Amino acid sequence: MNINDFVQNNAAGKYLGTGANAPKASRLDSSTQAALGKADKRIQSSVDATTAQLSSVGKLKSSVSDVQAASLNLQRLDKDSTALSEKAAVSNFVSAFNAAIKTAKTTAETPGEGLAAKSSLRAGRELQKAVGSDATTLESLKALGVSQKADGSLALDTQKLDAKQKTDANGVRATLNQLGKSVNATATNTLAASGNVGLSISYLNLRADALKTQQTLVASAGFNLGGYR
Repeated sequence: MNINDFVQNNAAGKYLGTGANAPKASRLDSSTQAALGKADKRIQSSVDATTAQLSSVGKLKSSVSDVQAASLNLQRLDKDSTALSEKAAVSNFVSAFNAAIKTAKTTAETPGEGLAAKSSLRAGRELQKAVGSDATTLESLKALGVSQKADGSLALDTQKLDAKQKTDANGVRATLNQLGKSVNATATNTLAASGNVGLSISYLNLRADALKTQQTLVASAGFNLGGYR
């Protein structure tokens, strides 16, 4: 469904049965008033759900932004980086990544519009894929103590990382640089206006505007909606 279909499918006429023109207040009978009251309740329920989804997607955006920042730190590790700073960068990345995966799932489970829920799921899956789609990279990560669990989240074995840093410091940095590059690219695409998070926010904002228009049309029918909420 594109946004034009969405707006058409959610037009006030769907609830009022009168197209864009609301009935005049002087002609309202009890049955019409009852219908308008029910319509207002349905619209308000959708408004509440959309508001909750926007809040949840906003949290997902923040989580993915944290992953983006953490992955950039991995990319920037170089020969002058200390073992301690590398360990901190990996630990921060794993924490941010896991938080984003969890938030994506929570956002997808928030009641409301299905298209936004699906986009949230895709955002989480794309982050997981950025880490686990390449077998060689996965093996290199495991060698330095970073492993991907069945649910897509990451685990860090700091003792394994310590040992690998002592025997192959250059290899550790190269692997972390590559991980940062891959995940940063995915996070950047996800946050873009055309990405899963960016599109979800735009879509939900449009939906919220359409619902406000519906409420205005119902109110313009001359019915006191306050008593039905």
